[in-house]
Amino acid sequence: MSTLEKYIKELLQNNNVPKVLSMAKFNTRHVIRNAKEYKGDRHRRTTQVGHRQDKKFKKNTVEVARLPVDFQSEIVQTAADFLFSEPVNLSSEDDISLITDVWQEARLDAQLLKACEITKSQTRSAIIFFYVKDTDGERQFKLKTDVLDVKKGAFAPIFDEFGAMVAFIWKTKDPIHGKTRVYVYTSERIEVYDADNGAYALNTELSKANMFKKIPVVYFSQDRPEWWTVRKLIDRYEMSLSRFADTNDYFGSPSYKVKGDVEQMPDKNTDGNIITLPISETEAGNLIHADVELLTWNHAPEAIKLEFETLTSHIYSLTKTPDLSFDNLKGMGNVPSGLALQFMFLGSILKANRQKGEYTELIKRIISLLKAYLTDVLTESKNIKKAKVQVNFSSILPNNVLERIDELMTAAGGKAIMSQETAIKQNPMVADKEEELKRIQEEKADEMMLGAVIP
Repeated sequence: MSTLEKYIKELLQNNNVPKVLSMAKFNTRHVIRNAKEYKGDRHRRTTQVGHRQDKKFKKNTVEVARLPVDFQSEIVQTAADFLFSEPVNLSSEDDISLITDVWQEARLDAQLLKACEITKSQTRSAIIFFYVKDTDGERQFKLKTDVLDVKKGAFAPIFDEFGAMVAFIWKTKDPIHGKTRVYVYTSERIEVYDADNGAYALNTELSKANMFKKIPVVYFSQDRPEWWTVRKLIDRYEMSLSRFADTNDYFGSPSYKVKGDVEQMPDKNTDGNIITLPISETEAGNLIHADVELLTWNHAPEAIKLEFETLTSHIYSLTKTPDLSFDNLKGMGNVPSGLALQFMFLGSILKANRQKGEYTELIKRIISLLKAYLTDVLTESKNIKKAKVQVNFSSILPNNVLERIDELMTAAGGKAIMSQETAIKQNPMVADKEEELKRIQEEKADEMMLGAVIP
């Protein structure tokens, strides 16, 4: 136990919860602002469309357009998808079936994707592990997980000088009484406190020993939300689009410049749009001809179109996000080859590869917790702790199998590159691989016998 762990333990024994809380950096305000912007709020910066003021003309107020464009969601979800939209592959030379079973039981593939998206949008998330009694299964307990985001309260880890997590704090609302409840996770215990006017009372019913013997939390964090580098470009795009919408509202419907008296203007149901213009005579005998001139926008908005295209290009390229809009995809023609797809999504692939190292460490911590659950909570297998597990990320891009086989056959000089047995085992349309292979061998034997009988 480190010095900091001993210090936190001593503070909790003396019920000095405020001191422990002061050691955690919650930074909740920053996280809340990120979450709001991700959900479409545009009041964070003065350059955003949420700060556009309505226009006033004398006693009338004209509401201006405020059009958010959800680049943030596309940037975040695409980045998360390139990491975790396909299940993580765990492999080992040892028998890790117990680990993979519990992995599926806790729905960790889905939880990883969810935690990754929250982290990239809010800058922090956490997966908390706990267990409940399993009344239906063979095991005594069933492993559960929950992903924390800002909606579920404030949370933060406490690290020692070597970067190791020595405690994890989670402040949330009691769903029944609405009061603040504080969870303090350490490697030895899970302490729960009920807060009331600055005082913290230990909840003895919920507090318990930590059977994992590790802090049952995997913490995810990054400095800025995924779209932060292009935030000003997004602001500019949304502002220009909103102003453009106002201009269309102004010039989209016909406006008239009238000279003199007009007897009748067409309404929206009039066919032919006939305007009756009188001719009047002044006392001096001068004739006055009424005139109506249609106001039009004579300059095509080419500059605005160029600005939108430039901003869109920079937003996607700087965040390594592929532009999968219909207009961008329809010019691709036939489905590109596997190599062409790799080049098309190279930016997103490289971005995901750079982040795989950090996420691999987080997944290894998850595996460590699963081993602790199997050995210390369920006491099923002590040898599972010695198993070495490799973490492999799956590609989100479609795999052109035929193209790959053609390449391998060409390299092999046209010779067979796969046995029939291996091909059958790889066939997704075959349920019982061994039975299918047996039937094929029987059919082949029947053909040979038939060929021997019939010359």
